[in-house]
Amino acid sequence: MIVGIYCYKDTLNDDSIVYVGKDSNIGQNKRHKDHFKPSLYDAQQINRVLQNNPKRYKYEVLKSWEFDEYSPNLANALEIIYVKRYNPKFNFTIGGEGIKGFKHSDESKKKMSESHKSLYARKKHHMWGKHHSDETKRKMSLAHKGDKNYCWKDYPRIIKNGSYDGKQLYAIVHNGKVVKQSIYLEKLELMLSELQN
Repeated sequence: MIVGIYCYKDTLNDDSIVYVGKDSNIGQNKRHKDHFKPSLYDAQQINRVLQNNPKRYKYEVLKSWEFDEYSPNLANALEIIYVKRYNPKFNFTIGGEGIKGFKHSDESKKKMSESHKSLYARKKHHMWGKHHSDETKRKMSLAHKGDKNYCWKDYPRIIKNGSYDGKQLYAIVHNGKVVKQSIYLEKLELMLSELQN
C-alpha cells in the first residue's frame, strides 16, 4: 500500500496550492475520491469548492512512499510541514491528527457553551457519578508534579497513533517507545492490563 501527501492547485491562480492533505492509500486516490462524494459535501470546505469547480483545481501528489510502521507519524509530520510551507487557504488546521489550529465561529462557541451547561450534557460525561481510585489519583499526582516525564517514560499507556487504511490506529507506549500498535483497541487494552500487572 502506498501512503502520501497530496495537494490541490488553483489553475486560475498560477497553480498556487490551496489545500494539502494526507492519504493512507494514495495509490488508489482514496482521499481524492472522498472529496467528491456527495455524502461528505459539507464535511470540509474543500469538498464544496471542488464539487462546485471540478475543472479549476488540479490534484497532485507531493510525496508518496510504501506503508510501514512509521507511516502514520511520518504522514502527520509531513502534512504539518507542507501546510506551514504553502499556507493553503482551504486548510483550517495545522495538519496532522486532530483539529489544532481550527477556530470556531462565535455562533458555534455560544451553542457549545449552552449545550455544556445543561444537566443532560453533564450526565452524559463519562465520569458522571464516578470517582477516581486512590491509585489513579496517585498516578495523576505524580504526572503533574516535579517529574514531568513520569507518564511519558515509565507508565505504559495507549495513545492514538495516526490511521491505517482509513481506521484509527492505536499504540501502547512504554518507556518512550511503541510496544505494539493495532486498529483493535480492545486487544491493546488487554495487553496493557498485562503490562501493568
